[in-house]
Amino acid sequence: MNEALILTTLDDGHASSVADVARRLSTLDIGRSIDDGSIYLALKRMSERGFVSVTRSTVISADNRSRVIGFYAITPQGRQTVNQFAREASVITRLSPSPAAKPLISRLSLSPARKS
Repeated sequence: MNEALILTTLDDGHASSVADVARRLSTLDIGRSIDDGSIYLALKRMSERGFVSVTRSTVISADNRSRVIGFYAITPQGRQTVNQFAREASVITRLSPSPAAKPLISRLSLSPARKS
């Protein structure tokens, strides 16, 4: 489920750093937090599977040290994966008696114009 949430945060068309993704995830009411290390590892796995692309840039940190940061963007294959997660979440929502499952589908669903 972490991957679905992370991919969904990347589906705005802009490349994002781990910190950007963490910030977006913190605004969601998912009932738990996902730490930066977990986000990084998930993005690394998704990059290896072709769901996200990564571009590395060198930046200067607040303490004047050079750091290499990855900027991640969703790929067409990643969008297909988000759509599959949304279909599966829809089934879970229909089958689940729990009202808590219902908001999940609204976060994972994509507008028709953004589906691939």
